[in-house]
Amino acid sequence: MPYGDLEFLLPGEGELDRGEFTARMAQTGTALPITVKVSGMVWRGADYDAWTVAEQSYKVMTEACRPAGGGTARQY
Repeated sequence: MPYGDLEFLLPGEGELDRGEFTARMAQTGTALPITVKVSGMVWRGADYDAWTVAEQSYKVMTEACRPAGGGTARQY
């Protein structure tokens, strides 16, 4: 959803390589939680479904944690 020059995206959207991001975080020894925040601009959308977004976000972040040696998103 565009807002001026900003676009609020959910995990799996956009160009960020989440696998590389989590792998580099692990290489530095950083052990911080990664959370998904859904912008009001996204959840106000006519086709927004919270359950679907939660399931998709979990799936995407679980895949992103694999290069860092993680099994599921819950572990991070």
